[in-house]
Amino acid sequence: MLFINRGDGVEALTFEELFEIGKNSELKDVKVLSADDNGFSEHPLEIITVRDYEGEMIELNLSMGRKIKVTKDHPVLIYKNEEIKTVLAEEVKAGDNILIPAKTGKEHNREVEIDVIEELSKDLSLLERTLIHSHQLVEKNFGKIKESDYYRHPYDVKKTGSVRLSTVLDVENIHLFEGRLFTSKSRSCHIPTKITVNTDFARLLGYFAAEGWISEDAGRNGIKRKRIGFTFGVHEDEYISDVKDILSSLNIHFIERISGNSYTLLISSNILAYIFENVLKTGTNSYNKKIPPQIFVSPSYIKEEYLKGLLRGDGCITKLNNSKNLCIELTTVSRKLAHSTVILLQHLGIVATIKEKFFKGSKVKTYLIRINGIENIERVGKWLGRKWENYIAIAKNYKEK
Repeated sequence: MLFINRGDGVEALTFEELFEIGKNSELKDVKVLSADDNGFSEHPLEIITVRDYEGEMIELNLSMGRKIKVTKDHPVLIYKNEEIKTVLAEEVKAGDNILIPAKTGKEHNREVEIDVIEELSKDLSLLERTLIHSHQLVEKNFGKIKESDYYRHPYDVKKTGSVRLSTVLDVENIHLFEGRLFTSKSRSCHIPTKITVNTDFARLLGYFAAEGWISEDAGRNGIKRKRIGFTFGVHEDEYISDVKDILSSLNIHFIERISGNSYTLLISSNILAYIFENVLKTGTNSYNKKIPPQIFVSPSYIKEEYLKGLLRGDGCITKLNNSKNLCIELTTVSRKLAHSTVILLQHLGIVATIKEKFFKGSKVKTYLIRINGIENIERVGKWLGRKWENYIAIAKNYKEK
């Protein structure tokens, strides 16, 4: 697993995936997240090669659960006799201290803004089905709309204030007109023309990584309808209210369903699903979830809000040593989400362990991330909201000892 930046932020890829990208496109603008004197920094990818190899492969397993498989002549940094040494992988011995970066690199200070109109213009099929609702935009450009052969009844357009986005895409400074985007099949769900990855939206993405999914239903004329869903336990009212408040602040329509002890919130929007899946690259289910690249190039407080949503959904506080101390754990079946989470925590100065395991009765590998250390536990525990209140006394006693 490695982390690269193709222009929109840092994302996790396997070496095989990077090779495939290299086969089909240029890599001149690709940067790789790697260790240097500043901790983590992005460095230009100069060349990628594949070579035949015959010989032994070495798998290095660290005590904190991280591991990597390399050729036996691959250089490895170790700390020995109070100095840093470079040795070959085959020379590493059990008990050697292998170096990993513990500091963060460049701090980003601007919140990422997603231009929804620009992103939709990259998918002609969805663009043709998208309308923009803006009386101001229609009034200002009605002469052009009236002359267009596309509209049989242009005055109906003027009355409703909704126009096909593709027919006004070339309007200068289109973003200056207040507008909302929707498709003909999802008229009740309007999406803003720009989305800022601020604290609320970052937390929403975190909730999605933990509790969200994207489904696809076949509609009439072969047009597919996509829905974004969030599923919580009905008792998780604090988190449910938070998601509802975030969506309401964006004026995004949703419906609620309760079945037994399960609460589901649904958003029917091909546009928002496209942004999640293709721009933010969130994944669609628990197996392919990923941290959006944009989160890695956001300020630290945005990274923290994303992790807050993620941990509220998939995290738990675990009592240890007869309830004398604590740890915080997070589980996921997505390899990319797991390793990206470890790196994101590290960006915030929190070094976590990661372990692979099969839970009883399951054939699916699960990744268990654990946060230890009283300072980290108190810091992260507060992200979980009311859930943390039940553990404050244990943390206080542990800290006093």
